[in-house]
Amino acid sequence: LLADGARVFAVVRESPDLRSQAQGERVETVTADLAISGVARSLVDGLRPTHVFNLAGYGVDRSERDHRLAAQLNHRLPDELAQACSERGKSRGAVLIHAGS
Repeated sequence: LLADGARVFAVVRESPDLRSQAQGERVETVTADLAISGVARSLVDGLRPTHVFNLAGYGVDRSERDHRLAAQLNHRLPDELAQACSERGKSRGAVLIHAGS
């Protein structure tokens, strides 16, 4: 994406490691908690992307056992992103690429 000149945003939690990795690759970072309903829609509305790659997920690590977070990040978040991208797609061509469970 960067080689093709795309403007790339990475949504990260408050993690210094993720922020520094993204900045090292010329990616603009946005700090947000995708476990909060409505945050993803606000990001899509505010950033107005043409493509959204959903790489968020919960439960891969054996220590991640919060069923509420699993439901939000693995089920409700993809739905929220799909709806937000679909609404943008009617006039601006937003595409959702979902990788995960």
